[in-house]
Amino acid sequence: MNMRQQMNAEGSPLIRRFVAKTPYETRLRNAAGVGTAGRNARILIIDDDVSVTPGLRRLLQDAGLHVDVMTSLRFPLAPGMFDDYHAVIVDVMVPQTNGFDGLRSICSVARLPVIVLTARGDEEDRITGLAMGADDYVVKPCRPREVVARVRALLRRCATRTLTDAADTDSTSRTSEGQDPGRNSAA
Repeated sequence: MNMRQQMNAEGSPLIRRFVAKTPYETRLRNAAGVGTAGRNARILIIDDDVSVTPGLRRLLQDAGLHVDVMTSLRFPLAPGMFDDYHAVIVDVMVPQTNGFDGLRSICSVARLPVIVLTARGDEEDRITGLAMGADDYVVKPCRPREVVARVRALLRRCATRTLTDAADTDSTSRTSEGQDPGRNSAA
């Protein structure tokens, strides 16, 4: 029985409410909510490539996303540095980083989707980037509209995953308290 078909003791539909456990889940749900496809999400682009970044930024803004651009990373990265963002697009070849060290640092301090956008397109580089925590890997030269579509899809997947995880956590906590997850606690 899916969530829409679950009923409480009186036979009326059970309404599950998403309860955000962390500020990140709250921001992600608000930014990538149903029907908005990521509108109002904040995206950080970390790239120094002037041939790609301005056009990509404009397309992301036209899609209703808020975009900030950094041309380099300063180490060490602070744990709260990415708290205002819903996703990061990063080039692993930005100045002041050593290849994939920037990606590794971002993934270690932030719990948010990361898309690698880089000229390093060897199979080994792609595997390394994805293994280090990137959610997607796009090789330059690329089509900026495709990157925008990938960002929106990533925000949508992450919001769905967060909502599903929250519902599963809610069901697990009710079950562990001895309640039937298919019944309303008021019944």
